[in-house]
Amino acid sequence: MLISSSSGINAEYGVYDGEWKDDKIYGQGTLTFPNGSSYSGEFIDNAFNGDGEYKWEDGSKYRGKFVNNKLIGQGQYIDTNERVWVGNFQEKVAIGLEVKLEC
Repeated sequence: MLISSSSGINAEYGVYDGEWKDDKIYGQGTLTFPNGSSYSGEFIDNAFNGDGEYKWEDGSKYRGKFVNNKLIGQGQYIDTNERVWVGNFQEKVAIGLEVKLEC
């Protein structure tokens, strides 16, 4: 079980900078896709798993939990106007999504 840290470039999938284990993306890292979107956070077996942040190419982003590349559990969506929406995410659906009020 070898864990190492390095960068890799693949024209189809993007650029990865972070930890590897047994030739798989594993641990902390950042994956930047060719369209400009990116994921920074925890990986297990080449998938987004654990705490992370996904940024879309339009500047919006999600911060929270991921399970096998899916948005799962409590998280925040920050839209392109910097409004913060909080809720319980289940893949692409957010149950009870509400704007977080700044006090």
